[in-house]
Amino acid sequence: MAQSHSITTKHYSCLRINQAHVGRGVVVEFPVGGDVYRLGHDELVRIAGETTPFLESHSWRELRAYSTGRPSRKTLAALEPYRVTVGDK
Repeated sequence: MAQSHSITTKHYSCLRINQAHVGRGVVVEFPVGGDVYRLGHDELVRIAGETTPFLESHSWRELRAYSTGRPSRKTLAALEPYRVTVGDK
């Protein structure tokens, strides 16, 4: 009998990374403006590390999480392939 593996999707009100989700196959979904983004949490951590100082912040290192409601243009550009809806502009 084949095993079933469920994917956990976390729905957030903003871009959020959490060390508790690293390596667990979690998918995150969050809005920015009128758009929604959906991607693997580990991919989001990678993008955050390449486009922001989030992984060097007190919040990430000590509190084990980081969130922002206003990602930078550079971060949004890296997230473009994961945009699943486009708001009315």
